[in-house]
Amino acid sequence: MKPRARACSQASAFAEPRLRLCQYSSRYGKFLAGETPAIFDPSLGAGALMDIGTYCTHPMVALWGVPERIHAAATILRSGADGAGTVLCGFDSPAGFSVSLHYSKITTSPLSSTIEGERATLEIDSVTTPRNLVLHGTDGSTDVVTVDGDGGGSGAPENMRYELLEFLRLADAPRGQRDDEALARHQAASLGTLAVLDAVRAQIGVRFPSDQA
Repeated sequence: MKPRARACSQASAFAEPRLRLCQYSSRYGKFLAGETPAIFDPSLGAGALMDIGTYCTHPMVALWGVPERIHAAATILRSGADGAGTVLCGFDSPAGFSVSLHYSKITTSPLSSTIEGERATLEIDSVTTPRNLVLHGTDGSTDVVTVDGDGGGSGAPENMRYELLEFLRLADAPRGQRDDEALARHQAASLGTLAVLDAVRAQIGVRFPSDQA
């Protein structure tokens, strides 16, 4: 699958990332009552994958690239949109490396995202705006890294701060001094994310009017 954002880590140690974002939509009640809010209307290019699932997919692509294999399953609502799903992404390098993505707009989960390794497990409070990272060592040790105070997610203080600062850094750079490497990296991650989302939609059977026949 192309494009590929970057080669997967060559570290030989086993690691198994699980990126999760499950937030019950405030509009799901209206959907259950018979309405079709925009977020659950595939004719508008909507659904859980294209909304909340993006926040799981983009970090994966930015960190490890586009997977060679994708196996997806989803809960399809009466409108034809997906309400929740799980995606297992397999990589060839290193052999056996996989990332699982879990997303939902019809349930809420208190579980964190994790990256499990042979020596430690990294617990991430919010995949969208990580603020509290806890490294649990297999030796019983615990290291905590806090950014901008506890509590990630949309309620985090200035939750778009770093994205905006990076955008301004690149947009305001004088001619000839632009960080082209960073621009290429961001573009590759964005295009790779779209490629993964398209592949997942093809597997779960969610189609948009803009899709080619």
